[in-house]
Amino acid sequence: MADCRVFAAGLLLAAAGLDIRSRRVPNLVSILLLATGLVADWLRPDGPSPAAGLLAATIVLVVGFGLFQTGMLGGADVKLMVGTAAWLGLPRLGTLLLGTALAGGVVSLATLAFAGLCRRSASAPGKSIEVPYAVAIAIGGIGALYFKPFE
Repeated sequence: MADCRVFAAGLLLAAAGLDIRSRRVPNLVSILLLATGLVADWLRPDGPSPAAGLLAATIVLVVGFGLFQTGMLGGADVKLMVGTAAWLGLPRLGTLLLGTALAGGVVSLATLAFAGLCRRSASAPGKSIEVPYAVAIAIGGIGALYFKPFE
């Protein structure tokens, strides 16, 4: 049986590309991640159980909703994390969160540096900077799909 994690990685890369281009991640990407993650959990003998995938997704949803309410994460980012958590289950949830946080720091710094360079040439003061956080989620998610340092 082919490695079905490639499908999840492809969806995460698509989400990252869309977020870079338009600062939007369509709901369809997150829905596909959630649905296929739960099915893959059921089909893969080496993967988490569907219950573990659903529990991980629920935990991320509850915590993510709080972060969304405070303005720390966008709604699309939370939905993308929920779908990714369904693929990983509880055993790799820590890897996802740590990898995403570390990648998020790098993506944020790169975005700020790029925005600073652009502002010098275009001078657009006062405009807020949006970070394409789906890039960090994709890096953390793909890392957690293929590496398991905390298991």
